[in-house]
Amino acid sequence: MDEPAAFPSPDDLLRRLLRDRGERIRQTAASRLYSFRAKLQEHRHGLQFNTIHTESQTNPASARQNEPRSEDENHPNTYSNPAARQDEYRSEDENRPITYPDPSARQNEHRSADGPRAHASQEEQLSIQDDRMDVDMEDEAGGRSAVSEHGHSISSFPAAQPPPLRTRGERPAEAGRVSTDSLYLHRLLSQMAQAQQKSFERMMETQDKTVDALGTLKDAFLQQNARKRRPDTFRDDDLNSTDSDSDSSANLKMKPTRHKAQQLLLLNRIRWFLASLERRNSDQSNSPDDEATRSISQFPRPSNRLIRRFEEGRHMGPTSENFSIAYQQPPNALWNQRARSIFVSKFIEHFASFGYSTSIIAKRIYVHLRGRRTAFRKAKRNLTEGQAALERAKDRRRARRLDLFWRRVRSASKTPGLHEVAKAVATLGSAGMSSDESDGDNAEGFEVFKIHPRLDRAAWLTRILRGLDKLHFNRRQTGSHFGGKTQGRLPHVRRISNIYSRAPPVPGLRQNWYDVYFLGRLSPVEREELRIKEPREILIAPEYERYFF
Repeated sequence: MDEPAAFPSPDDLLRRLLRDRGERIRQTAASRLYSFRAKLQEHRHGLQFNTIHTESQTNPASARQNEPRSEDENHPNTYSNPAARQDEYRSEDENRPITYPDPSARQNEHRSADGPRAHASQEEQLSIQDDRMDVDMEDEAGGRSAVSEHGHSISSFPAAQPPPLRTRGERPAEAGRVSTDSLYLHRLLSQMAQAQQKSFERMMETQDKTVDALGTLKDAFLQQNARKRRPDTFRDDDLNSTDSDSDSSANLKMKPTRHKAQQLLLLNRIRWFLASLERRNSDQSNSPDDEATRSISQFPRPSNRLIRRFEEGRHMGPTSENFSIAYQQPPNALWNQRARSIFVSKFIEHFASFGYSTSIIAKRIYVHLRGRRTAFRKAKRNLTEGQAALERAKDRRRARRLDLFWRRVRSASKTPGLHEVAKAVATLGSAGMSSDESDGDNAEGFEVFKIHPRLDRAAWLTRILRGLDKLHFNRRQTGSHFGGKTQGRLPHVRRISNIYSRAPPVPGLRQNWYDVYFLGRLSPVEREELRIKEPREILIAPEYERYFF
């Protein structure tokens, strides 16, 4: 079944979704900016009206000078009647009451003449800053006109030509408090506008970074998932392949790590020396792991309060005299890092005659503490006897699957004509092997394990894996120097069960390695997640075909 070419990939769908979301966010931010600007202008006009009203009550002549122009003056192309305008002015002068200025008020006006002038200059500078800020906010929003929340359309000033400045006349001393309040409110509103503008810029910058890093994050997650599902493989330089995406470019280790006698002795010394530093066991002949009556959760360890004080710099941490490991934290925690450095220095000093390397001891103690923390977390779960038995059975089942994987890899790698079969098994990894449901509890004289067949694996690939098991069994029967059975226990008897495996499929395999019916039930998105490669056949030597077909 071919994948439809018109269906977009998940990466394109995510990018399109983020782009649409960014456009909606940008439009919403622009609308909020214009709404805020409308409220700012409305508040500014209200302050101007209150100021003019206050001036009209205190100084009518100054208020008439600051009154806004009429429509005839603002529009010079409009024709008006000068005679009617003179009659109107004359009637207003006749109806205006005659008032005599107060001498004391005139003295106060001359005494405070410098104050209103300085305040007027401050108002002019403030209006210039507000108008420029409005123009900048329009440029950041894209220069588009928007509609405010109240439904009124807002026209933007041109960015190249700032709006005209407002001029105000001299005001009496009684209007000083109102002018100070207006100045404070203008500054407060300007700070709020700048804060909203910075928030909008940070939001746009975060969105751009998210869109740019989308592909990188997806590739990282896919690589991490592939590392979890695939083992280390070796690079084959003898196989001439022109495929750039060939399986031979992977690094496959052909056998699990086997500890030699010297390595086992080193591990025993590390466990004994750690127990002596923790004052758990003073006798070297008794291994600390043999303490059947003592759980790892009862080992001496620092409290969480002491660890917090050490991280805050109020405690010196572990020392050689008061040594302890924080098993409740990872090996790379601050407390454990200091404890590991103390352990390495003391261990090198104690076993100086053996010439141990510092890097080797540091690596081995890190691995040892990692295993100790796993055991500590299991001990803290407080499982019942039945739950603990189920956990141990699950661990043994996982160990059998790993042992089956490496046994198949060794059987194929040691056979000259099964080189590509070994690479195919290595590509499948331990996650591609079938697991069993039994734990050897039966009344027969040998262990029988019922396996769960996998629905995602092709039938011919399953026959190849079963053929490797037959090849291994035959070699065990006739592989000794005298033509008889080899030493060791017999291989497990594996029988197919009627329960299918629920394990997820292994991604990154060839198309013909998957089952045809399994691929037919997948959606386009699921096929994209599998990262299916081009099909390729596996070459098998003719003398070994009887094991596989």
